[in-house]
Amino acid sequence: QQGDGISGSIAPTIGNAKELQAVELQQLNLDGPIPSQIGMLQRLRLLSLDYNALEGKIPSDVANCLNLVQLQMHSNFLTGTLPTEIGNMPDLKVLSVSANELTGTIPEEYGSASNLEKLAIFANELQGSVPAAVCALPALLIIQIGEDVQCQCAEKCEYVAG
Repeated sequence: QQGDGISGSIAPTIGNAKELQAVELQQLNLDGPIPSQIGMLQRLRLLSLDYNALEGKIPSDVANCLNLVQLQMHSNFLTGTLPTEIGNMPDLKVLSVSANELTGTIPEEYGSASNLEKLAIFANELQGSVPAAVCALPALLIIQIGEDVQCQCAEKCEYVAG
């Protein structure tokens, strides 16, 4: 949904909406942190927070959403490192956290996300290389990375300028 004139933050009480299966809050001028209570949404299959002004770290609690298929937080002001816990999400197919201010490396644990098809992490401050375990994921179709990340699985990697 596109929001004209809508702003504010995501309230921690979102964790009370335990039956939610989709949260689509893109382009709403939302700011502030992503509350850790988002991890209480165990039925959640889609979390789309693209094109806002969210800041702070990606809460590791998001990995408690074991049914999550798409995790999209593209184009915000998120900082810190990629949570290693995301690698424990069995149904995750799309992880899109491009165009933020994330630092560090791609966690080796992401090689355990066996259904991951797309990993979009370009336009961040990430370094290092794509772990071999990530390259070997059977469902993986594409990894969109920035120029500072090395990739050993060239057929799956797409370098995207940020």
